Amino acid sequence: MNTSVAIDPETGAYVLTLPASLCEAAGVSINRPLIVEPIAAGLLLRTARTQNLEQKLAAFDPAIHGGELMSGLRVGQERLPPCQGG
Repeated sequence: MNTSVAIDPETGAYVLTLPASLCEAAGVSINRPLIVEPIAAGLLLRTARTQNLEQKLAAFDPAIHGGELMSGLRVGQERLPPCQGG
């Protein structure tokens, strides 16, 4: 199986084209992220693991992921006193 590598002239990035037969054999599909790792012999490509909702919820730790993002002092418009309608 042949694989070609080219440099994208607009971005200067390398573009790797994999044949459909190779992707099918490796279980790679469109829009499935790939992880590319440099190794001594070249590059290692593997599919990124995807998690379902149950797995994501199981990995959620409120001590790390919970809480208010901006819990500090009020800034900008937040410092103004509330308007008194009347």
